[in-house]
Amino acid sequence: MKRLTNWLSPAKEMSTEWNSATKNAKNIEGFCIEKKKLKIIQDFMFTGVNVAFTGHPGTGKTELAKKLATVHGLPYVLINVGTIRTPADWWGFMEFKEGEGTFFHKTRLTRALESDQPHVIIFNELNRCPSHCHNPIYDILDGNRSIYIEAIDKQLNVHPETIFLATLNRGSSHTGTFQEDSAIEDRFEFVHLQLPSETEMTDLLLNLYPINKKDASVISRLTLQLTNLYEEEKLSKVFGMRPAFNAAKLLVRNNHLTDALMYTFANRYSRDGGIESEYTHVLQLIQGLAASGDSLD
Repeated sequence: MKRLTNWLSPAKEMSTEWNSATKNAKNIEGFCIEKKKLKIIQDFMFTGVNVAFTGHPGTGKTELAKKLATVHGLPYVLINVGTIRTPADWWGFMEFKEGEGTFFHKTRLTRALESDQPHVIIFNELNRCPSHCHNPIYDILDGNRSIYIEAIDKQLNVHPETIFLATLNRGSSHTGTFQEDSAIEDRFEFVHLQLPSETEMTDLLLNLYPINKKDASVISRLTLQLTNLYEEEKLSKVFGMRPAFNAAKLLVRNNHLTDALMYTFANRYSRDGGIESEYTHVLQLIQGLAASGDSLD
């Protein structure tokens, strides 16, 4: 029988050199995140802990994962988990080509696991495949960090410096998602991402787009107010920073602020119900904020 310490210890130790030599980034260019939260994420990453990002749509979960790979000079593999419909889909499929015959086409995940170079592997929207489809990746996400792939008759060992990140959208509004089981939850630490403050969001928009501060402030205020209404269950959905960026792009092309906000924010909501619809409610909010923007400092 194994001793308790053997059960609790990871099967393979992380490289001591990697653990001590990798320094945390103090900030992520073009991304607003609390400094303590950023430190914790990186401390997890470089001590062999898998990290999953949760939060409302548009809070930058996927973008943060990609930026973390880039800032540390690591290639990343972004896997659209929504395309996984059978357990075998993780590794590849048999393909026939005229003149070449039938061969096994490896996925990017398989190729990354075969590589002698460390990667950041991002499971994007990890809960968009049925829970039984997660079974094949359990062993690469725990202390084993190894997998035998029947189709290529090969045992693949995860590079000791490879990092696993994931994103998840949770909640009843995400109808294409599945409830993740405890086996997945046990293999990740979950970090919730939130929108930046109004001031931070305004500064971010100003850094990214040549628009004026008044308009950037209105966009930021609207984004946060719609998020608050969603959390109060007064709106059925929320979109985070995506419409904010798109509104700024319309302003760069000399569109009026009200039009920019209507086409990027209000049009995402249902018009069912006429004057009582979510669209009308959001449009009224836009008109009020755009008018008040004339007097912003």
